Amino acid sequence: MNKISVQIMGQGYNLLTDEPKDIVEKMAKYIDSKMMNIAKRAPNLPREKVAILSSLEIVEELFKDKESTHRKIAFLIRKIDTSLA
Repeated sequence: MNKISVQIMGQGYNLLTDEPKDIVEKMAKYIDSKMMNIAKRAPNLPREKVAILSSLEIVEELFKDKESTHRKIAFLIRKIDTSLA
């Protein structure tokens, strides 16, 4: 297990993870950019709400990517089935 320090919105976090350091740092930078973007659009919003809205944006992206991947896989399966028929 690795201990990795990251910064998100100016706060330091020490993480214990098996993931490679570069991946964890990329994830932290992505979260930081999402939170900073929301904080700029709504500067009076408390940090906790910024975190929740950022999480919702990230989950929305994840769900959309997952749906898109499932559609692509279904398309490829249909294409394979058609070519084998």
